[in-house]
Amino acid sequence: RYGRHAIFRRERGRRARIALVHASGPVISGDAPATGEYISGVATASQIDRASRDERVKAIVFRVNSPGGSAVGSDLVWRAVREAQGRGKPVVVSMGDVAGSGGYYVAAGADAIVAEPATITGSIGVVYAKFNLGNLLSELGVHFDFVKSAPISDAMSMARAMTDAELAQLNETVGHLYTAFTAKVAEGRHLSPEQAEAVAKGRLWSGLAAKERGLVDEVGGLSTAVAIARDRAHIAKDRRHELITYRAERRWLDFRGSSADVSTPWTIRAAAATLGIPSRWAPAMLELLIRGGVMLLCPFIEL
Repeated sequence: RYGRHAIFRRERGRRARIALVHASGPVISGDAPATGEYISGVATASQIDRASRDERVKAIVFRVNSPGGSAVGSDLVWRAVREAQGRGKPVVVSMGDVAGSGGYYVAAGADAIVAEPATITGSIGVVYAKFNLGNLLSELGVHFDFVKSAPISDAMSMARAMTDAELAQLNETVGHLYTAFTAKVAEGRHLSPEQAEAVAKGRLWSGLAAKERGLVDEVGGLSTAVAIARDRAHIAKDRRHELITYRAERRWLDFRGSSADVSTPWTIRAAAATLGIPSRWAPAMLELLIRGGVMLLCPFIEL
């Protein structure tokens, strides 16, 4: 056993490395929720960046399982993928149960995309969330006074509804973001603008249907993605590879529970059950909705 282990240790250094980066949960850009599962745009981009700068890494396999979320967080990851390619590292995406909206955005620029037959994918669209609690707060005896420098300075306040003019301006902004999203899909998937628009508009596709429409390249699992990564990195068939997981860098005092069902408060678990959201994703999903703003979030389907 010692001899076999010594040979393995000696040969491992000569093996080609393929980096594996996991991203599971809703995409966030700012402060992370205390519990649950989520994708930090900053942390995930950093993982991809570290892998792409490692000279021993020949390719990157990016495992995505996400219903989307923050537009900013998703764009950070998309840019990291493109920068990795600029350093000569092929990036192959392996989709899990769902890769919709922001979950598809982070994958759109990859060299190849692999999805399971029933993967919920696509949902290429932009949404904006804003709550109007003015009437509720008024019933509770809470009133607001505003000091503002422009008529629309308080347009995003939860204390009032938006006017028609403010909604029109917001709709124009969201339209620009949607155009940028579809343009990235067209560029990454080698589609014409018309072809990208035909599969966009928030539509959801299964992995099989997405392959027929050019949104994914192959139907399969993680092993299929690794095989494609080997091929894209020109690793000889008789040469072994080493799969290395790149995890987010954490400070030594950081702590996250190993079981979302235990660490997530019962109130959030109850809300998740009511809305049909996996409890491990509920904290990030609810925080995204409460914060509001521009999001790349697909209509959620219970898995």
